[in-house]
Amino acid sequence: MKTSLLTITLLAALSATPLLAEDGMKCGCMKEHEAKAEMQKKMEAKMKAAEAEVNALIDQMNSSTGERKIEAMAALLNKKRSCSKAVTPRC
Repeated sequence: MKTSLLTITLLAALSATPLLAEDGMKCGCMKEHEAKAEMQKKMEAKMKAAEAEVNALIDQMNSSTGERKIEAMAALLNKKRSCSKAVTPRC
């Protein structure tokens, strides 16, 4: 009888442990995770916008001829240079 009572008590205590851990995660870890997820969404949106801008410059370059093509190439190179500066600081 003592063995089965001890076993039931242990099983009850162990089954409640995951619930306590999940509640603890919601307080600290989940907030941090949600903040990181939000930051990642914003970064992805900025990257998509930059990619769309570069694609527009490429389309403009490909459809241009003569002097306008050179200007479009320069605009594309300058955009690439400004993106590189934002990612990699100069020494």
